[in-house]
Amino acid sequence: MKAIWIAIAAVVVSIAGCTPVPTSEADLHGAWLTERNGIEEGFVLHAGGHMSLIGIASMQGVAWSFDPQTQKLSLSTNTERYPEPQGSMIDVESITDGQLTLTGTDYFAGTYRNADSEVSIISGEVLYRERIAMPPESVVRVTLEDVSLADAPSTLVANTTILMGNRQVPVPFVLAVKKSKVDARHRYSIRATISANNQLQFTTTRHYGVNPMQPSSHSVMLQKVSPAKQVQTSQDMVFKGQLPSATNVVQQTLILKPDNTYRLASSFEGKPDIPAEFGSWKKVGPQLILGQGDGKSRQYRWLDSGDLEQLNQQAQPIKSDVSYVLSRVSTSDISEPSELVLTGDYRYMADAAIFQECASGKRFPVAQDQGGLAMEQEYSKKRSAPGEPLKVTLVAKIEPMPPMEGETWIDTLVISNVKHVFEQADATCD
Repeated sequence: MKAIWIAIAAVVVSIAGCTPVPTSEADLHGAWLTERNGIEEGFVLHAGGHMSLIGIASMQGVAWSFDPQTQKLSLSTNTERYPEPQGSMIDVESITDGQLTLTGTDYFAGTYRNADSEVSIISGEVLYRERIAMPPESVVRVTLEDVSLADAPSTLVANTTILMGNRQVPVPFVLAVKKSKVDARHRYSIRATISANNQLQFTTTRHYGVNPMQPSSHSVMLQKVSPAKQVQTSQDMVFKGQLPSATNVVQQTLILKPDNTYRLASSFEGKPDIPAEFGSWKKVGPQLILGQGDGKSRQYRWLDSGDLEQLNQQAQPIKSDVSYVLSRVSTSDISEPSELVLTGDYRYMADAAIFQECASGKRFPVAQDQGGLAMEQEYSKKRSAPGEPLKVTLVAKIEPMPPMEGETWIDTLVISNVKHVFEQADATCD
């Protein structure tokens, strides 16, 4: 009888050995991939409870945990639109020979193979210098982007969305990258933002280069996003009016700054907003002359009322039955336009970029974000020696940002896109 029980026990052990189950969370650590509808997808279960998804665009991984007694695997996911984590529970049937089998009705049920060698892990933390506590509903977004093409939008490679809840910075993040989706010849960058109530609060302003083929860790420093600057100083002069155009009525707002620069915002009825014009202004007798970086100019006449009347190119009043007057208005309810069109000389040298606007001569450091990187790449194509000027027309924002050294924030050019590159080698502001 004893021999029979020993034989039965041996059979039980043998059967159990065929489909061993994990005894701890550590058994599940790693990358696991399966094929669904011809597409390889899966997840990475990181030590510490973080979870990343691979090849699943509709959602993102948040966290995971495992109960060795019940053999239940808990997975939390979210979406960029709905960052609140949603949990699901699934049974771990077996894990053997690099194969993980999950059973149940959940989306993640299936058989996975271990793919640690095929996946690279990019981790780090997001932080900022300001002593500001963010509300619990704040959302951190971290993306890995292919920024190789200067004249095209960046391509998303991996991303994660993190609901801050009761924690504050630094906020840890983990991105999982399938190596087969990476081109070793391309350039990749980490970008991060923090938003609250759908309003951007912090963002990266420099290039965080990364090699996705190798695991790495990064501290990503964010800068505070300044709210739209209100024109509230009595030194500014603001004029507003409706002027006729060839095809439509144009609403214009002209802001004359005390540093002799101007912003001219034009909006056409029924059409989307366009970037505002930037340049320099000067008063010559009764005339106001607006000079643009491309050499063009606009002329106005000061009226006794303090308003401005637009003149033609011969500096004469425009003969018309309609008004060409911009009226002086209060500065309290006027916001500066966010995007501007500027023409000037771009220079890149010693890992720093400077843009000098042609009409005003003002110099701006260039933020090393996605737009700054695109401009840097365009510069490297056109100029062989560092520091040589390249005349360009840019669509950009002027934002106060912290300098590389010191504490006083300075106006910095944040490039949205490169509108035009002057091909002539001798084309400069001079």
